[in-house]
Amino acid sequence: MKNQSSIISRGSQFIFLFIFLNLISEHSLYGMYSNKDTTNHIEFSYKESKFCANAIGVLYPTVNIKGGTFSYEKKSISAGNLSINTSTGKISKGLSEPGVYIITYKFQGNAVSFILTVNDCTNSQ
Repeated sequence: MKNQSSIISRGSQFIFLFIFLNLISEHSLYGMYSNKDTTNHIEFSYKESKFCANAIGVLYPTVNIKGGTFSYEKKSISAGNLSINTSTGKISKGLSEPGVYIITYKFQGNAVSFILTVNDCTNSQ
């Protein structure tokens, strides 16, 4: 009987550790902040993850927590400039240059990112 209870105890510890590690990794995937007793996850995305540089229109982000700032960095060497409003995250398609960009939304010291591709479609048929 001691062996069985020892195995059950170790199994319970393993399950607890597994759940605990999953919770930690889940929080680190989304970026999170703590405000008193509540914990919120920052979520941010755009409806499109790629578009043509000569396209007409704008892209607006979907953000569950307002009040942060947007920035971008070039992921591809050939990337030009991305026309993005750093307060609203609005992207002007026709003013953006081809390339791959990492757009980051920061709120209270935490950040989440989105990868956006602007294609050069001038030679498309």
